[in-house]
Amino acid sequence: NKTLRDLKLYSYVINNTLTPVAWIDKKGKIYKTNKAYLDLLGYTEEELLELNILAIDGEDYGKMWDAHW
Repeated sequence: NKTLRDLKLYSYVINNTLTPVAWIDKKGKIYKTNKAYLDLLGYTEEELLELNILAIDGEDYGKMWDAHW
């Protein structure tokens, strides 16, 4: 079905793009990242999923986080 094909295509593109991508909730919990994001930060996926985005770069993210959400 077209929806499933589209979802697979979007997933492939996000996972293989050179642009770092992360899925983060409004509390800063990281749910999923792509390889580029892991490479940028130097974490394994398991390590990163245990962290909150504010713990990684609280100063920069903290300034924009409240305004974004």
